Amino acid sequence: MKKYFQLKRFIALLKYDFELNKKKYILFALGMFIVLFLVSYYHLDNRYRVLKTDRFPYKLKLRLYQNWFINYYLILSVLVAGTSFAYLRNKSETISFITLPASVFEKFCVEFLMRFIVFNILYFVFFWIDFKIAAHVFKMSYESNMFTEIPNFSILHPITHNKEIFERYAILCSLFSLATFMFAGASYFGRYAIFKTILAFGGLLLFAYVVTLIFYGILMPTKVNYLKVRVFDRKMDNGYSTTLITMSIISMFSCLFLLPFTYFKLKEKEV
Repeated sequence: MKKYFQLKRFIALLKYDFELNKKKYILFALGMFIVLFLVSYYHLDNRYRVLKTDRFPYKLKLRLYQNWFINYYLILSVLVAGTSFAYLRNKSETISFITLPASVFEKFCVEFLMRFIVFNILYFVFFWIDFKIAAHVFKMSYESNMFTEIPNFSILHPITHNKEIFERYAILCSLFSLATFMFAGASYFGRYAIFKTILAFGGLLLFAYVVTLIFYGILMPTKVNYLKVRVFDRKMDNGYSTTLITMSIISMFSCLFLLPFTYFKLKEKEV
């Protein structure tokens, strides 16, 4: 067991990684905080300018707050996960990192910890704080002519507001699946890994589109529009939709495949 993971060795590697990249981590965290504040204020201001001619209070809906949360999470998670294993982009840095006295699994865990766990904690906290600050600044800006009511959203509101647990699970799995795809691409590709991974993901979506179009053409030829694939969704006996079930299954199995793939690809580079 100690061959693959030892807590003391893992902590030493984590400290080394932080000392090596602390400027990048701090600048990124600061940049993320500023950007999330700016986009939060922009959306609040934009909604106000669209609705300010109405003469009744407008209450900001949770759905909008959740949509903003998910949209910027997707952008930032792609950026964070897609730039993992930065030492693999340079031959000298790769050799230096490979020779560190730590197992491949520990190196994998350090990247996973920083790119998934730490990032997710910071994103949830930053988005919530930034939105509150933006809402406060917004109210001060339009204090004399205020037609928008902003509810007091909690940190976990974007994922806990769904009463349906399965729907919440499907959304979280999909977000995590995309991040793991970018994470795997970062371990597979060399230079320009993030761009190559995004292109690969786009290629997979195109392939899925073509396959779906072929199956629909065979099974339901009269209902196929070759410029637009209609998603046939239906409720199961248990109340769950077929789209959510399919999305959950694909996301779950892709994560189970992509994380081991990333580990073994990293191991392969050290051989």
